[in-house]
Amino acid sequence: MLGCLLLLGSLHAQQALVIQDVRLEGHQRNQADYLFRFLESEAGQVFSASRAEQDAQQLQNLYSVAKADFRVDTL
Repeated sequence: MLGCLLLLGSLHAQQALVIQDVRLEGHQRNQADYLFRFLESEAGQVFSASRAEQDAQQLQNLYSVAKADFRVDTL
């Protein structure tokens, strides 16, 4: 399974990117709850590239995930 961690965010007055939504792509629907347990990034947090990289690595470390990376989409 290929995985992509998609972080959707918006810029606020301080120009900090706040995560609006975290999505996983390229997985079977019933695996989403399981995969989300390995992520530290969540809606409402200020975006951190290092945290997103760690989340992608956490997914990549799973036997069922062949490749994981992240993508940031600003609204």
